[in-house]
Amino acid sequence: MITSLYAGLLGVIYLGLTFFTIKGRLLHASGLYGVSPIKKSRPIGMMLTIGVILAASIASIVAYFLGVN
Repeated sequence: MITSLYAGLLGVIYLGLTFFTIKGRLLHASGLYGVSPIKKSRPIGMMLTIGVILAASIASIVAYFLGVN
């Protein structure tokens, strides 16, 4: 039961680190903070991966609080 909570929290932490790394790289590549020459659109594969990890993380946390093993 504790494992599902840890899995969910690790997923959320992973997503947070991934988001800030991508954002930081975009800002660094642009040379100006808040202005990026790279288009705002993200590849569909990355969006699907983030969605799946987020859904699994939320499901794990909910399962923990519901008492599901």
